[in-house]
Amino acid sequence: MGIKNTKIVNSKVDYLNYKGNDYKRIVNFKNVKNTSIKISSNGILKITLPLTYTKNDILFIEKNQFNIIEHFHNKLIYKKISVENKFVFLDGKKYKLNINIVEKKRAKVWIENTILYVQTSSKENVIKNIEKFIKNFYLDKWINRMIYYSDLMNANINELKVKKMTGSWGIYHTLNSSITLNLKLAFFSEDVQNYVIIHEIAHFFQPNHSNRFWEIVEKYDGDYKKHKKELKNYAEY
Repeated sequence: MGIKNTKIVNSKVDYLNYKGNDYKRIVNFKNVKNTSIKISSNGILKITLPLTYTKNDILFIEKNQFNIIEHFHNKLIYKKISVENKFVFLDGKKYKLNINIVEKKRAKVWIENTILYVQTSSKENVIKNIEKFIKNFYLDKWINRMIYYSDLMNANINELKVKKMTGSWGIYHTLNSSITLNLKLAFFSEDVQNYVIIHEIAHFFQPNHSNRFWEIVEKYDGDYKKHKKELKNYAEY
């Protein structure tokens, strides 16, 4: 039996935009029977088409390519800070990391356009410096949203704090009617952030997750199930 020649005969390269991020797509035409589609660890979509591809092959690609990108995107954004790959997600959007190691200088973090600049004394401090920036940057932002939603929902919330937590995206403290939010919420879209704020304010009325509780949440976030699922799939960076 001879060996079948499956070398690439022709290629096409373009880009697909998904949630504001461009994913490179490489379509290779080969002497193969079946169409295949996969995505590499660095986010490049690789498609193999038979030389004599059919309409069904194109439909297969159109049906599956965004599902594969979405799965990759979800896995990617769950690792919200990557010093190695130099990116960070804020408000669900990808920012490039520009890291400048400068000894004996005060750490500084700031945003310009779609770049997060980090000036620090060592690479080991990069994540720590970014998290401190997030905590300070988002505190005022989330306090304003807490005030907006507590007024809208007619709830009396006295205080909001931000800190790094595990096992919880937010906590409602019954004794002093205050809320603590996980700083990692900054990585997600504003809609997801709002969901958690609404969720915690709803505990002002209902201490447990009863049907009445979820009715309150749904009244102010009709897509809460979608946002809840996104948080549930989160994995630590």
